Amino acid sequence: MKIVLISEQQLLQNMLHIALERRNDVEIVGEYLEGKAALKALAEMEEKDCPDLVIQGLKLADMDGIALTEQLRIQFPKLRILAVTGQSESRSLIPFLLVGGHGYLSQYSSDEEFYQAIDDVVSGRIYLNQTGLLMLEETCSHLSSLRDTVVHREVLSQETQPRSLVSCQLSEREKQVLHLYVNGYKSSEIGGILYMSVNTVETHKKRIKDKLNLTRKADLLTYAMEHGLFEDWD
Repeated sequence: MKIVLISEQQLLQNMLHIALERRNDVEIVGEYLEGKAALKALAEMEEKDCPDLVIQGLKLADMDGIALTEQLRIQFPKLRILAVTGQSESRSLIPFLLVGGHGYLSQYSSDEEFYQAIDDVVSGRIYLNQTGLLMLEETCSHLSSLRDTVVHREVLSQETQPRSLVSCQLSEREKQVLHLYVNGYKSSEIGGILYMSVNTVETHKKRIKDKLNLTRKADLLTYAMEHGLFEDWD
């Protein structure tokens, strides 16, 4: 596999280079300490030299590492990206994943873990260590709780909405259909009075029930009485 290194510092670059040289299946086709230089070089590479994997830092001297990841994903959508960085998961993991990153190592713990991360990412999987997995799980749990809270508030808002405002949701035709329905007229009779098909009447009735969030005829009758829709009209 062909790999490009874009490291945060020369010492880390040297360590990664040495570790990669121990593998017979790896060819390093570029090494950079600046993101802009790496982007320029990648854009100019011939197809046969294009990398399968970029191993990049997130605290580069010339540009934000998340911005670099995003640019790499836009310009080279098939490229796999592994972050090896001194930035902790709490600081950069979620932003990195959101822009399309594929693997994250916040510290160089061992060659074995480094190799495992490379193999997972190149194989199409996402690599996170235990710290990253726990953080992602906590983030997903928080988002789920937030979603449930928002849904609950929306339901409460609908339940406490003044009936007069809900009434405004009904069109004049729907009010006519509701009036006749609660007065005991069948759909065929309503259609005859309002010059519409039975199917159209049924459609109006369904929309009324959906808008008012009422299904029982008794509840519709109560609603109509409260809003003056039960009385006769011209």
